Amino acid sequence: MLRVERIDEYRWRVPRQGGMRTDGLIFADAELMRDLEGGGDQSLQQVANVAHLPGIVGPAIAMPDIHWGYGFPIGGVAAFDEREGVVSPGGVGYDINCGVRLLAARSTSPTRARGSRSSWTRCSRRSRPGSARPGPT
Repeated sequence: MLRVERIDEYRWRVPRQGGMRTDGLIFADAELMRDLEGGGDQSLQQVANVAHLPGIVGPAIAMPDIHWGYGFPIGGVAAFDEREGVVSPGGVGYDINCGVRLLAARSTSPTRARGSRSSWTRCSRRSRPGSARPGPT
């Protein structure tokens, strides 16, 4: 069973346990925590799961809009070391067009890696977020 400790009125800690590399930190009131702990929602476990990821820097965080997501909880926040960490579009979400775009590009130049505004605009127009259907060709 996942252990959760109250820090103060609106902060809760999921202490580092098992293979977690850091603590979890949840921003919620007591009513929301009762709902999260009492139902079939797996978002608290997802906070702990994120805390296992390689290269995580600081706590795995959940904001007050926390609910069960795809890997990360919706409302989840995490930072990762650029050399040892991961890149996860699941950290943003897919449920209501949260704007997930992931582009892999080979570049050693920070300027080139960012691309031009027109390149990103074209990429966005050809990507269908959230639907799992192919975009236009």
